[in-house]
Amino acid sequence: MSHPPITLNIMQQHNRIQPETLQRTCERALTAMDDLGKCLGAAASRTELDQLADALRRVEAKAASLKCDLAARISRAEGEAATRDALRDQLGMTNYQAKHLSRVAETLREMPNTRAKLQAGEITLENTAALTAAAGEAGAAQVDQNRGLLEDAAGSNPDHFRKRAKQWAAAHSADRGEGELERQKRCRKVKLFTEPGTGMGIVHAELDPIRFGQVRQALELCAERLRRADSGGETHPDQIRTHMQRRADALVELLTGRDSETLHPLPDNRSAKGAVTQLVVVADLGLLDGTRPEGECEILGTGPVPPSILENLSPDANICGIVFSGKGRTLWMGRNRRLGNDAQRLAAAVRDRGCVRCEAPSHQLHHLWDWRDGGPTDIDNLISLCGSHHRELQERNLELVKVGTAWRTQPRAGPAPPTRLIRPPARAGPSP
Repeated sequence: MSHPPITLNIMQQHNRIQPETLQRTCERALTAMDDLGKCLGAAASRTELDQLADALRRVEAKAASLKCDLAARISRAEGEAATRDALRDQLGMTNYQAKHLSRVAETLREMPNTRAKLQAGEITLENTAALTAAAGEAGAAQVDQNRGLLEDAAGSNPDHFRKRAKQWAAAHSADRGEGELERQKRCRKVKLFTEPGTGMGIVHAELDPIRFGQVRQALELCAERLRRADSGGETHPDQIRTHMQRRADALVELLTGRDSETLHPLPDNRSAKGAVTQLVVVADLGLLDGTRPEGECEILGTGPVPPSILENLSPDANICGIVFSGKGRTLWMGRNRRLGNDAQRLAAAVRDRGCVRCEAPSHQLHHLWDWRDGGPTDIDNLISLCGSHHRELQERNLELVKVGTAWRTQPRAGPAPPTRLIRPPARAGPSP
């Protein structure tokens, strides 16, 4: 049905939100946020705090949805450059954040199901961005119509889901991620410059996932050796090098072959030759025998990689198979020994994908049922933790519990572990 121009103009004015109505709506939203703040101050139990956290997550998701809608409206009317300017100047975003949100908003125009879940507060902006990134490789329609992927996006934290989305995209892209890997290789670079304000030298490296995995593991192995050299980790945290300081010292030693403090040549047992890396590549059996060519393939701690990496393994690579039963059980040592063996470390790495708290690839095995309380050294009682999170449990007398798919900490029942002796200060340097 058509309308005379003057009638159509009146209808448009009627449907437009009046300034005073918009102002009242904004004020109600701000009042609701103030009420949430009051609830936070009055909350007494962990259950109530969890309810508030869920409410804030939904509020943030709805706010992100509005930002995407705003970006899309401005983009259609004035173009991408004006969109980025508006996001930066009026919403206080950095240039990177503005460009990132602008790209997400543009892709969401082709993903109605994803956009609806973001608007409903079911999916966070971070997980929405992971979905739009997957759409760039596998196609917007294929991502938007995958119910399982959208459900995972609604129930997973961003760190876990980002990896899940990358794995899915690699498995469903036309070239299985080969083109992305080649692009990453071409974009590799290292920048060396001096920070004007501090005079500190900056090393900025960008590497493809495979080389990054090797460099990262070499640094972590060397940093762990330096931690043990400091004092075996038994001194007070303020008296030893921080993890970042050890990483910096490890970089110096690996690149120069010299002690990071004295700059004297390192002995042979501490030279870069001793930094043997062992990347763990996890692949579905179907990729090896050809029965499941779409199966997953990834480097632990790095992420999905094209299956072609299996054809280009170095001559000294060791290939082993790990078979899990229905409950994921593999090896048991009982009370015969306290420390897990190499086979258990590898099995736990494949099962947990690195530290269960931060996904760091270098990890230690931690007893869920504490060894001191009679816990066995069985694979189903062992969990992967990086050194920092393992020390956190010990120093704060905490234990791990699984809530849904995530691991959380809670106070451990029983007495605190014995206090360790404090040894003389190590080479931490002056405090900043």
